[in-house]
Amino acid sequence: APVVKKKSVLPSVLPDIKPWNWAELNYEVRCPLFNQPQGCPLGNLCKHAHVHYPKNVITERFPPKGALPLAYKQHLMVQIHDPFFQTNQRRSHVSSSVFHVKTLIDNRNQIWYTAAWICPHEKTIFYAAGGPTGRSNSQNFVLYPSVEEAKLAVTGVVLNSFYSRGMIGAWANGYITV
Repeated sequence: APVVKKKSVLPSVLPDIKPWNWAELNYEVRCPLFNQPQGCPLGNLCKHAHVHYPKNVITERFPPKGALPLAYKQHLMVQIHDPFFQTNQRRSHVSSSVFHVKTLIDNRNQIWYTAAWICPHEKTIFYAAGGPTGRSNSQNFVLYPSVEEAKLAVTGVVLNSFYSRGMIGAWANGYITV
């Protein structure tokens, strides 16, 4: 019988994000006080970037799509108008998104996405992490095979941040593990 050589398929090399602080370009530097236990006393008036560092992420699943607008409404009395969360057929014309999405191409021409959320209330910057389909690149950014997955992942990071601050509500049902 002829010997058939199996081709080994190399995993794709996930691309680096340039610039690495892509969602923070409106700021010169990160705030050195924000992630300290006492936090930044200036809050959303600080001129430096407030970047959230997640302490834990949920990797088994994504949050329900409507969970983040519900959490903002319940806890911050903020209505989120983003096309991503609109479920009805007649979508209202919302021109801008609170999400920021970065598209990258790996060494095998696969397209990957990551997302950031800049809180419209606190101005905190959250980067996508967690979810069942995320893969970390060499910079520890998590990349996803679709825009929707990247956006759902970053909503999970925001929700976990709310939860860790005691802002617990109906949106946590079936998502947050206690």
